[in-house]
Amino acid sequence: VDTQSSTKHCGACGVAAPANGVCNAGVSGCAGNTTLVNGVCGTPQWRQVSSGTTDALQSVWQAANGTVFAAGGNFPQGSSNGVGKVLRGSGGAFSIISTTGQTFSLGIWGASDAELWCGGYGGTIQRWNGTGWAATPVPNATRGAAKEINSLWGSSSTDVWATRGAGEIVRWNGSQWLNQADPVINSTNGWLGIGGTSSSDVWSVGYYNRGVPPFDNTTQGSSAHWNGAVWSQVAMPTTASGLFTTWFAAPNDGWAVGLEGTIVRWNGTAWLKVASGTTEKLQGVWGPSANDVWVVGDNGVMLHWNGTAFSEVPSGTTQWLHSVRGISAYDIWAVGEAGTLLHYALQ
Repeated sequence: VDTQSSTKHCGACGVAAPANGVCNAGVSGCAGNTTLVNGVCGTPQWRQVSSGTTDALQSVWQAANGTVFAAGGNFPQGSSNGVGKVLRGSGGAFSIISTTGQTFSLGIWGASDAELWCGGYGGTIQRWNGTGWAATPVPNATRGAAKEINSLWGSSSTDVWATRGAGEIVRWNGSQWLNQADPVINSTNGWLGIGGTSSSDVWSVGYYNRGVPPFDNTTQGSSAHWNGAVWSQVAMPTTASGLFTTWFAAPNDGWAVGLEGTIVRWNGTAWLKVASGTTEKLQGVWGPSANDVWVVGDNGVMLHWNGTAFSEVPSGTTQWLHSVRGISAYDIWAVGEAGTLLHYALQ
């Protein structure tokens, strides 16, 4: 009993009891290996959620209110007439909020559930205002024809970044998209992933010495950093293969993943390779904290970092997983091929 409020608690003072008011013996106030979160005892695990589609889902983003958005589409092999889609939902039913006007959607990021950005094949970027999508003009590629938008990330609604094919980056300044004309960006690097912590701390990762994707296991991982004024190339370990995406917990703590099970971590001074225990292609990384990081990849591989090492966690699928994102330690989503939609929560 909390002597200050006379409220019954489980475990340590300040941890609320379950709804039935009964405190169970065990760790964190719950019986056995269960966990107490927001007054509910349960076992955290991944489970499959019906997405309502068999189309590939390439990217996922979750708003602070829990609403989930997943971007993807249907792009038949050998066809140039695919259809981009975005799904919206939560723990229950998901539905298509609209096609995005793209032949295939690859990346999605939002400032809120009423302001999202989605990019894909054809080099178009669509903006969601809470009720519908509208195309936003993107400047012509400086290295050839229009290129696909691979990923998006922003520090705010007036500072959004996107990578596109042939090693280019564009930035939304609140009113328009602008090319990032820089020798580092417009180089032999192919930029696939983008992330950061602020408008003056932005990272792009990808591969070196290839013109356009797809790339193979001979490519070298590459990274560049924006400090608010200029881009600079930042060395990767020579054993790091081509990279797909990046996520930062803090300016001195970031992750990037890619081919051949490659995982690298930024420590504020250098990128260091971290053992993954797999050779699968890794395509998504995100975590609620520096010591709680999730990585997903091909053949349903799912890895978890506990602050010391990565270990493989059953995902319940063999589909390729492309992206992972969440808003808390027990509310995380992953998406992949054939409409695969996975949710990590208390069960």
